[in-house]
Formats: sequence, structure tokens, C-alpha cells
Amino acid sequence: MSSSLTYQRKQAFIIGINDYVSSPLACCINDAEILKNTLESIEFTVKMQINPNLK
Repeated sequence: MSSSLTYQRKQAFIIGINDYVSSPLACCINDAEILKNTLESIEFTVKMQINPNLK
């Protein structure tokens, strides 16, 4: 008997950037942390980058 239920991995990648050269922001990193915690609470595997350097 086959099951109609399948296991799916729930994954998220979050980028929080406050350090814009022309117009720095204040709350994006905090918002990213809140989103990360929320997703982890519903069993997401979360990877997060804070102010990544594109060089």
C-alpha cells in the first residue's frame, strides 16, 4: 500500500542588509532575525546572511 504523504524539506535563505552605502537602514537585520525564528518554529531549516559582502 503506497502512502499519499510525502516528506518535503522546508528550507529558507534569508538576507538581512542594513549597511547600504547611500542610505543605511536600521531594522532589516532585526526583521530578518524575527523571520528566521518564526520559520524555525514551524520546522524550516534556515540559512541567513547578515550584510553580505559582494566582493
